[in-house]
Amino acid sequence: MDLDGARLAVERASVGLAHPAHRAASEQTLIEFRRSPHALPACRHILRTSGVVEACFQASTTLRDAALRDWAALPPEERAGLRQFCLSVLLGSNDNANAAAAPASTMPVVTSQLISVLAVMIKRAWLDVDETSLGTGATQSDYQRVALRVHEHRSRMLAEAEQAVSMSNTPHARVVGLNLFSAVITEFAPSTASPMHLPWDFHERCRVSLQNDFLSAFFSHGVGLAKTAAQTAFAPQGTDDGICVASLRLINTALSWDFQFTGQHGGGFGFGLSDKSAKGENSRASDGLSCDAVKIAPGVGWRDALLLPGAIDWVFTLYASGREAGAASRQSGVASGNTRIKNITSVTANARTAVSNMCALAGDVFPNKTEDPTEQTRRAHFGKCASSLSNALTPARQVVANACAGVGDAEETMADGARSIAALSAIHAPGIFFETSSSSFADTGASPTPLASTLGELTVALLDAGALLLENEGGALDEALRSCMEAWANLAERSRAGQEVGTFVGGGGAVDTDCPFPGQVETSRACAAVFETYLRAGLVAAASAAHEEDDGQEEEGNAGAAALDERLSLAARVGRAAPEESLALLCAAMEGKKNALAQALATQNVDPSETLEELWWLARLTPHVLCDPFEGEFPLPPESIAECTRRWTVNFGDGGNASGQKSPVETASTSYLNVVLLCLDENALAQGAVSPRLIETLCWGASRWVDTYLMPEDVGGSAHASVFGANRPSLSALGLVGDGESRVRGGIAKLANPSPFSEEGGGVHAVDALLKVALVALTRFPGEQSAQRVAAKMLLPALTRRRALCRACGSLESWRSLMECASGALGGMSGGFGNQSVPGSIPTSPTFPPEIHRLLTEA
Repeated sequence: MDLDGARLAVERASVGLAHPAHRAASEQTLIEFRRSPHALPACRHILRTSGVVEACFQASTTLRDAALRDWAALPPEERAGLRQFCLSVLLGSNDNANAAAAPASTMPVVTSQLISVLAVMIKRAWLDVDETSLGTGATQSDYQRVALRVHEHRSRMLAEAEQAVSMSNTPHARVVGLNLFSAVITEFAPSTASPMHLPWDFHERCRVSLQNDFLSAFFSHGVGLAKTAAQTAFAPQGTDDGICVASLRLINTALSWDFQFTGQHGGGFGFGLSDKSAKGENSRASDGLSCDAVKIAPGVGWRDALLLPGAIDWVFTLYASGREAGAASRQSGVASGNTRIKNITSVTANARTAVSNMCALAGDVFPNKTEDPTEQTRRAHFGKCASSLSNALTPARQVVANACAGVGDAEETMADGARSIAALSAIHAPGIFFETSSSSFADTGASPTPLASTLGELTVALLDAGALLLENEGGALDEALRSCMEAWANLAERSRAGQEVGTFVGGGGAVDTDCPFPGQVETSRACAAVFETYLRAGLVAAASAAHEEDDGQEEEGNAGAAALDERLSLAARVGRAAPEESLALLCAAMEGKKNALAQALATQNVDPSETLEELWWLARLTPHVLCDPFEGEFPLPPESIAECTRRWTVNFGDGGNASGQKSPVETASTSYLNVVLLCLDENALAQGAVSPRLIETLCWGASRWVDTYLMPEDVGGSAHASVFGANRPSLSALGLVGDGESRVRGGIAKLANPSPFSEEGGGVHAVDALLKVALVALTRFPGEQSAQRVAAKMLLPALTRRRALCRACGSLESWRSLMECASGALGGMSGGFGNQSVPGSIPTSPTFPPEIHRLLTEA
């Protein structure tokens, strides 16, 4: 084969790809080159001699494809020779000592591709010596001998790369070696593995082998080099030729491994997920119950490498030094494109990622309470993470302002810091967030500021900076705020869950159910303050969006509404941590905006747009706080909301408190229903204040409220049905006095007044009003199918889902009106459409058009 001719052809074709006139011919040439049976020697020749970057890149890609295609036919010496060749090109060495280094070794894009090619070859050769080749008659010593030979084969491939790097003894070679090991980890990870046209079992066995035998060694190798570099003055300044950055990348790549397949409790070959907890695992301190936060759980074998005193302290020090060096460079007026600034930013970014990974450590890597009764190891690690995050994120207003202005890497610092706090909140006990260094972290060098204070300061700063504004949706402020709200929600729910399962043990050694779980009181107070700030900022953002042509949801459709509901559900989780305070705030806001709307409608030349937008936002938020999230079979209120009603009933009975006030849940429900009944206000309808968009949201929220609160049925001793059902229960019915048998058998002595949402109370009136709302939505806005669909397929089914509701509907004139409309649509609707009203008019004898009847039939 004419190697020089092949090189020239590939060079011409590679350059020709950039010219439209030659693209087709160039593509054909390169395809034929890849399919050639002599591609391997041609690729090696091109990489040794060509100075054209495009040709070298094509040769490196073809080298990978050809090697994988011909691997089974290659002898072991040729396979090893391919690896040695890639190493020699990467390190700039040559078989002939007098020959010049390959030009490809100075091309970054080619070296990056060659590193990936070499990692693929290492993986392809990983099972060349197979531990499953023994027959059924093999003895234990045979298996041990083969296992040793397999391990030696795999170790030899990695050792030859490290030996070549050590022999070169240059910073460039060291960086290449570190990047190669990072690429090997990436290649062996299932989610980032290259296609090799091999069974999945091959990839799985490679993954298990690397995780069990080599992954921790890669991590330790990176830690050793990074720690040595960090102890010099060059690494924070980015002047160590990239060794520190490459080492940090290797560390972060190792920690990004999917450790869920640890095999500790799973099945063979690592396919089985670990059991949720082993026996006795309830002695574990704090690992999250259920959360979406990313957790890194490498297992007990990594404990010394990650948690021994001094093992990772240098990471936090390096991160702080990098931030200081970057700030000093910016203050001195160095341009952002300066090489020194770029190097410092790279070091800081990788150190920040390492800190984020440390914040996500979870699982068996921490000793359980049996091994460490005082949890000193966990507390010390948390203190280091909390101190680093507090120093990076305070003062929060300055960090947020710098992020908005695009100063340096402030945006990444803010976003990664918020995500790291959210990860910590999903892993560690809530109480530790409110402790200071003087109480828990005295020996860790932690910041005296509790991490909860940093989180609160950042949350408020984000809200004040306009994170909820439409213009910031999907941006850095929005994402950081979402992480902060998730952190607060995690703390709130985990403190409540800890109280429920009785994990707090009193001084006598027994579970103390009356004493608050550590951090529960502080979390509730903080969440109340955060929710108040969120509510205020949300109303401001809603008012500012009133004059926008598009609020983002019309354009995005259901996806936009789902994104908004996701954000509001996070805020609702925070608000439910302190239901008495949060529901009072919602009531005051709804009443205030409803009164403001009435005043605006009664005054000439006053635009009610902002008030209506605020009402719409409140109408969307309130059901998230009050109502069932539809995650279970039976609609039930959120646990903290039900507990709030239970406390109020126990303390004040059915007559309210000394001032005559009803329970916060009852008051909030009444306020919300008053907002929903705006749909029946003829003045508001006539002036166009009740838009199809508003009535759609009100019907959506009303359906959730009906399913949760209106005439609930007892589904087997439900305390919810006892509180909101036909009558209010006695203390024994609530399970507060007497033994368990008496509670089940008869604690049903009823109080005098029925629940306001029961069939005997005001439930029938609520059903009547909501039926009228549904009728307005179906008849007053012809052509508005979205609002009509919600009324027909959500609100009306909710109003007829239970027997008590059906009894109430059957006796109401509003229900008969609905049936007459449906009957008119079913029985010959000619002439009926002429009675369809226009928005703002009062329908005389409305008849449903066919599409409405179809919606009702489908529902």
